[in-house]
Amino acid sequence: QILINAKPVAARYLKSQPIHDSQEIHSEGKNKTVFMMSLLISEELIRTLLSYGGEIEVIQPKELREIIENRISDMSHLYKLN
Repeated sequence: QILINAKPVAARYLKSQPIHDSQEIHSEGKNKTVFMMSLLISEELIRTLLSYGGEIEVIQPKELREIIENRISDMSHLYKLN
């Protein structure tokens, strides 16, 4: 199970253009929507999630969250933001 927290703009897009057929809304609030989906972690999924920038946050699984964190850290070093 993958849980993703999305800010309003990203949530509207994800509702109209789901990442995967299994995608469902887990919970919805004024400032965030949590999406749930069942799929394997792949390079395609990682790149898709990164394309949303700061508009989404991977909540779980921990393994996917760590992969995203590492990619962001690598980009930060590449662009000398640290």
